[in-house]
Amino acid sequence: DESDPQRASQRVAVKQLLAASAKITNRAELHAFAYALIEIADPVATAEGLKSENSNVKRVALLALDQMDGGGLKPEQVTPLLSSTDAQLNETARWIVSQHPEWGGELAGYFEHQISKVPLEPRRDEILEGQLTQFSTHPAIQELLAKSVVEQKLHTSARHMSLSAIGNSKPKELPPLWADSLAKVLANDASLKGVAIETA
Repeated sequence: DESDPQRASQRVAVKQLLAASAKITNRAELHAFAYALIEIADPVATAEGLKSENSNVKRVALLALDQMDGGGLKPEQVTPLLSSTDAQLNETARWIVSQHPEWGGELAGYFEHQISKVPLEPRRDEILEGQLTQFSTHPAIQELLAKSVVEQKLHTSARHMSLSAIGNSKPKELPPLWADSLAKVLANDASLKGVAIETA
């Protein structure tokens, strides 16, 4: 209720905290600002920080909404930031996504779109491969990697990346989908046979 003096005061406090967080210089400050926003618990006002051009403000808002009761952070608010060239914002997005295995479907959709665009710039390709490896324990990502390895419509670099992500992951047991895809590549695709042998 905007007419509630306490709520209006909290909104002002959130706005001031978000503005001040633009000048954060270390991780301790980042968490202190996020904690203050969590304590105020105004998700609507806090979500305004996601619209900021300043990466520190975005990071604080993301962390606060993720930890706040009723924060309501949605995967579509986070997954695009996995492509951010800002290393710290990218790191924050990756950490948050890693805490939400229930986001697997949305995450797979995001990564499928990214794989379809490979090759990107070398650095972005490297980041994408690392992310695929990081989230490869999730069944939806395992399925995506298995599909990408054998998808002839994808650029060879994309299929190579998917094989590398499989090879660098460390599941307790080899997912049957991966075994099937590797067998298909070994049997039918001379161009990727060497990489598939390494992966296996």
